[in-house]
Amino acid sequence: MSAAKPVPVLVFPCGTEIGLEVARSLRFAPQFELVGASGPVSNHGPYVFRRYRGDMPFVTDPGFIDKLNAVIAEEKVGLVFPAHDDATVTLSRRRDEIAAPLVAPRDDTCALCRSKRDTYLALAPYLRVPAIFDNPADTLPFPVFLKPDRGQASRGTAFVHNRKELEFHLGLNPALLTLEYLPGREYTVDCFTDRHGTLRYVGARERLRISGGISTDTRLVHRPELDAMAQAIHRTLPMRGAWYFQAREDASGTPALLEVAARVGGSMGLHRALGVNLPLLAALDALELDVDIAPMKREVRMDRALDCCYAPALSPTRVIIDLDSAFFLPDGKPNPWVVAFVVQCRNQGLPVMAFTGYRAAMKKRLRACGLLGLLGDPESVLESGTHLKAEDALLITDDPELRGDSLASGFVVVGPDAVDALIDSRH
Repeated sequence: MSAAKPVPVLVFPCGTEIGLEVARSLRFAPQFELVGASGPVSNHGPYVFRRYRGDMPFVTDPGFIDKLNAVIAEEKVGLVFPAHDDATVTLSRRRDEIAAPLVAPRDDTCALCRSKRDTYLALAPYLRVPAIFDNPADTLPFPVFLKPDRGQASRGTAFVHNRKELEFHLGLNPALLTLEYLPGREYTVDCFTDRHGTLRYVGARERLRISGGISTDTRLVHRPELDAMAQAIHRTLPMRGAWYFQAREDASGTPALLEVAARVGGSMGLHRALGVNLPLLAALDALELDVDIAPMKREVRMDRALDCCYAPALSPTRVIIDLDSAFFLPDGKPNPWVVAFVVQCRNQGLPVMAFTGYRAAMKKRLRACGLLGLLGDPESVLESGTHLKAEDALLITDDPELRGDSLASGFVVVGPDAVDALIDSRH
């Protein structure tokens, strides 16, 4: 029996941290194929999604739904995965007009979660929320915290210590909420609610370092108060799929709600290390499939930083590797980036040749680390590279003399320090 054909999943807008997390979560799933879409603006999507559409209008454009449905038809999309708060709200509101199922909760839930004021009002009877000071002219317990009612990634927020600072920021944006300042530790609690309305997973993590509103250093924690908050939110708001909320401790150490988001969080990948792939669970659930969840019992911590992708990619017709200078690290172990690039070449059907000045010893060394077969049969490891021709060839070497001679002969030459620029990370 042949396997079911993978379902193309359209991630929009795909270059957000949310979209990139969806891509990381679905890229190896046999049930799905990734299709990224974004507007004609600079974003990271083209470096991650092999099937990429950069011709989408903004969600507020009058022709957005027509264009979305055209892309769904052209790409044979079977599932649409919103990857931004505003996209989630708009698409959920208009889901009946969209020609594919949507990975999102009900529109009223999405709309309520987009407003912090509405979220606090809805949940205040059931859990601790920060105090809102609606009349800034009153005496305030400085410091206080200002934030937009509809915002994300800490944009537009301000920590103010006195009346002068308060008046300055409210003068710039009178719509800012004036909130009680919460001085303690901050948490994100990632959750999954299935199509039957059952809360299947609650995983809390502490936000140890935050950059642009994103937790870049986060670790698993276990706090009954956070679990209780998840249950209260779940009872109050009709959720479905992957969602999360953020909380921060007040001066007494009690967690108070910061926000609820009816979507994937950018650092949900922490739970993948435990065997719980929340975006994948949400995608399967959106296709009306039941899912199993079996998290591992261990502690885990995840750190995130900027990474690099490069364009344009080189398109050689063959690759030649100088084993003596470029294949091994200074400690004698194989360079994992070079190994990964060789595997990529093999996957693409690109010929790979290797040469060494010490053929017998090198073959023994490659065999000892289990990589001789990666370079072809043993006879493909050549004694030297002096007879090689440069036509459309990429040479990987760290030998200065060979590098100079090869450049003069017409080779494209890179050192092992630049092999990461050759890795195609699109899916």
